[in-house]
Amino acid sequence: MYPYSFPMSIMTTVTGRVPSWTFADRIRKARIEMSLTQAQFAERIHAKEPAYAQWEAGNAKPRNLIEVARRIEQVTGISAAWLLGLTEPSDGGSNLETLRSLDECKDHVNLRLVA
Repeated sequence: MYPYSFPMSIMTTVTGRVPSWTFADRIRKARIEMSLTQAQFAERIHAKEPAYAQWEAGNAKPRNLIEVARRIEQVTGISAAWLLGLTEPSDGGSNLETLRSLDECKDHVNLRLVA
């Protein structure tokens, strides 16, 4: 395991507390899977390192969340739908139809993605 722990969002359910993955948790996991530093990962996804660090810390989200998720998918092979919290690994990967629907409505609807 890692010598340090990462904060993970906690969701309370009827059966008790269940950890849930935020966008920040998921991009951190993707970066660690690639064995890259934040600066290296930010460069590969064409983002500025300070902005990426804020995303990973959960202090901010990218302005174009869907585009960033797609760039991360291109770099890592990890589904953009999973990064956005739209699918779980058992769902079979990228849900392209869901992503297309989000693209069509993103300018008209204030999306609040909950992972």
